[in-house]
Amino acid sequence: MRKAETAPSFLSIGIAAYNEEESIERTLEHIFKQSLWKRVPADRKEIIICANGCTDRTVEIVKALQREHPEIKLIEIKEKSKAKAWKKIVESVNPRSKIIFFTDADVIIHHKALERLWKAFRQNPRLSLVGGFAIPAVVREAKDERMRRINEEYRRRVLKEKPGHLSGALYGIKVEHAREVAKRMPDNTLIEDRFIQLVTPRERYKKVFEAKVYFKPPQEWRDFVRERTRIAKGHRQLQRLGLEPKQSTWEEFKNKVRRSKGMPLKAKIHGALAWITAQVRTRMPVREPWPKNVSSKIGKRKPKA
Repeated sequence: MRKAETAPSFLSIGIAAYNEEESIERTLEHIFKQSLWKRVPADRKEIIICANGCTDRTVEIVKALQREHPEIKLIEIKEKSKAKAWKKIVESVNPRSKIIFFTDADVIIHHKALERLWKAFRQNPRLSLVGGFAIPAVVREAKDERMRRINEEYRRRVLKEKPGHLSGALYGIKVEHAREVAKRMPDNTLIEDRFIQLVTPRERYKKVFEAKVYFKPPQEWRDFVRERTRIAKGHRQLQRLGLEPKQSTWEEFKNKVRRSKGMPLKAKIHGALAWITAQVRTRMPVREPWPKNVSSKIGKRKPKA
């Protein structure tokens, strides 16, 4: 393979950051260590960060990092909407870029993850969307016994079953396709990664399990329920848009029971309680559709991969 083919002509990475002062710097450090990032010259790469509705020091931290890394581009919007931030990033991508890689602002990325996503696009030019493998990190200092059990079981299932859904933690999308998706995506979309996968033809999507990215699941019950509620509301949105089949609460409950087979009894009970709470909250007006879950932020101490 010729050297010119081992890296994209222009490398673009997008990050939507809502109040990520604890983790944005660590995530950027992992991007700078990417094998693909190192191979691309400075004038042919960019990291586009959209600070959406930030009220903490996220913008200040990014501006400080820009002095050392001019490849970082910062966009600020008032709205907290991640979907709107995603669309702003797509609008701002360099004209020379053919693919844009998206990652969350609070993850740990394997140093060859971007290269493995890029390789999948090279091997199959028909692909429009390539997802990485998001793995829950091990958190030894978890204080909530319920959450420790839930997260241990969650990690076990992810590693065993290797689910094929797209995770917003890490993926690559062709810019041309991203622009088409942006035209269809409502600004209030709560689970934008699911929306992107559903509007992408199946034959144009692939998941690369070797492209690993680690995230810290919620460590507090309140944050866990908030996350489940947002996801449940997000699926309701997709059902109203006709992108997902509508299910009754009873059907959803039966699916939940089916997926929990083999789980320890206490994990089943805690999972069921969280599901029921989320279902109740989903049907109630929520003031904050994009809550910040502090206990899921990586922070200074890196959890074990």
